[in-house]
Amino acid sequence: MKRSKQYATERGDEVLVTLFTTLDPNMDTLKVEAQLNTLKSFRHLGTRVRGIIFTDSDFWRRKASSYGIIVLNTTGNIYGTPLLKHMYRTAMKKSVSRFYCYLNGDILMASDFLNTLDSLDIAMQRGIIKSRVLAVGKRYNYDLKYSDALPPPTAAQHAEVLEQYEVLHTTMASSAVPFRSDAQDYFVVSADAFDWREMPSFVIGRLGYDNCLVNMALLDVEMDLVDITRTTRAVHQTGSDGNMAGHKSTWDKGWNLNPKLCPRKKDGQTDKAAFSSHYSPENHIYFGFRPFRTYTFSTAMATIPPPRHAYDSNIYLQNLLDLLFV
Repeated sequence: MKRSKQYATERGDEVLVTLFTTLDPNMDTLKVEAQLNTLKSFRHLGTRVRGIIFTDSDFWRRKASSYGIIVLNTTGNIYGTPLLKHMYRTAMKKSVSRFYCYLNGDILMASDFLNTLDSLDIAMQRGIIKSRVLAVGKRYNYDLKYSDALPPPTAAQHAEVLEQYEVLHTTMASSAVPFRSDAQDYFVVSADAFDWREMPSFVIGRLGYDNCLVNMALLDVEMDLVDITRTTRAVHQTGSDGNMAGHKSTWDKGWNLNPKLCPRKKDGQTDKAAFSSHYSPENHIYFGFRPFRTYTFSTAMATIPPPRHAYDSNIYLQNLLDLLFV
């Protein structure tokens, strides 16, 4: 991705995204392997990513600290399940970055995610995408094996270590299967996307909070919802609890399902996003408008060319025709 590397150089060492998650205290060996991989990936993504782990587990505190990841305490509901808004508010206080992203503790991101966020940043600066944004995508389910353990990060994180991670991620993604449109496992927001103080007390790992967030973005005319599935291979490391772990029986399984807090939850699907990311023939990332997938209609649409490169109107028109009815 030459474009993203050039753009990253122009922005210097600025943190592009703060990634944060919380880890399941269940010590099932395959789940532990998946969560260790996610911890390692935070460092393998390089210096433009700042990682934060919310946990009260001594085991996970030691592991995260050994990888140079910030460790903070969790705040949960009466059952101890972590509150989403607490993590976003705390992450924004602890880290200054262009974007903030909660992701589930078994998700692996790679450089295509950072390339997509670079392009999203450009689109927002040019007024193509609103400054208040939520970006989500479908995950890619991969059946994790014990042999898939990622190498531990090193202090220097040399280029060959980062490249090795990319190769391993690509291998997993190549055999992974896209999941459903109504299941979101990561949520990229700009700092002002939501008023997290007024956000309902949604908890992670339970039904509905993902759809509620997506639906809030759909209904907010001052905000854009972006589907980045096509340019972000978010690998879900499927373990012994399968691909429907959020449906398991718990005391607070229905915590997020209060219809007064989240009306029209069923509309909170990735496929209903106003914009979606795509690769051009030149392997640049651009965002196409999908007018018939949302509540409102707009003709806003544009490609995101490399910084300082000439605008190619022919490619723009081709993409417009291709994507108008996607």
